[in-house]
Amino acid sequence: MIDSDSRSLGQLVGEVVGGIRRVFYVFRGTVASDFGPVELSFVSGAHLLLDVGPDGALLAAALYQWVDPFSDDAMTPENRAFVEKSGKWTAFNVADDPEYSHLIGATIRSMAPILASSGKLIGIDIKTSRGGIRAEVEFDDLAVRLH
Repeated sequence: MIDSDSRSLGQLVGEVVGGIRRVFYVFRGTVASDFGPVELSFVSGAHLLLDVGPDGALLAAALYQWVDPFSDDAMTPENRAFVEKSGKWTAFNVADDPEYSHLIGATIRSMAPILASSGKLIGIDIKTSRGGIRAEVEFDDLAVRLH
């Protein structure tokens, strides 16, 4: 699933990675960091957000930043009660983390789709000048592996 933005993923080849955020679920101060969306920002100002599609089986790729629907500015008392009881997704800047930092300043060399046997898009393998990122839907979650 690709959003309706006029740029295609292929047009991101040649872009330089300027930032990386991971979106993890946070419940009562505990961060579940095994799975979750990944967002790349580029020096040009472009963005790539990879997540699980609404069906839980396909990759969703969008050319915009992740927006927190429960940001402090937008929270109603009902939202606050819900978040306290259930937790929420939160974006974390991981650009300085040792696992991700080598990708800052890297140039995107290729973006190869990962297809299910049905031919549907379930992941993407991004190769850069300094390593790669493989994002793949696994059991309703997005697994992100660096290589």
